[in-house]
Amino acid sequence: VVAKGLGNVTDVDVDKAEATHSIVYAFDVKPTASAASHGRDKNVEIVQFEVIYKLFEDILERLQKMLPDERIITETGKIEVLAVFKKLDKGGVIGGKILGEKIRIGCKLRAMRPSPITGELEVIGEGEIVKLQYGKQAVKEVSGGSECGIELQGKAKIEVGDILETYYEESKTRTLSIEGIDLR
Repeated sequence: VVAKGLGNVTDVDVDKAEATHSIVYAFDVKPTASAASHGRDKNVEIVQFEVIYKLFEDILERLQKMLPDERIITETGKIEVLAVFKKLDKGGVIGGKILGEKIRIGCKLRAMRPSPITGELEVIGEGEIVKLQYGKQAVKEVSGGSECGIELQGKAKIEVGDILETYYEESKTRTLSIEGIDLR
């Protein structure tokens, strides 16, 4: 809320809204003819309501649209790189052992390598699994404990001994909830 007042919407209200990139809400009042014209010229939205809950609904709907989606990251497994078969400009083909539950095509990954200074794993790049091969057969997922061939896409330069952490990333629409107000 930038400002509040009584009476019709005026040019001053429009100027305040323009300066703060705001919307003018008018409850049970109207803008003056010059304020309406000034609002159109300055691209300031003037929204009028006769019923108070409709005003609340409009504000809540606009606030809801401003909320960013929630990112949900689900770790799916780890891969120990046992062999590098082919290096490509944007990825490569490797052989690895699945250390976690399972991996699937489409999983995103973080390539990790022990730091030469601390010995702790540090992220060296990111990518995505585009193909999986178990034996001679192309598959969609491979269970933990198995060895398989993996085609990766990404800019990380993978080496034998690297650990690849795999995960899924989902976007979930967040909902605005205000206690005591029914969003219908």
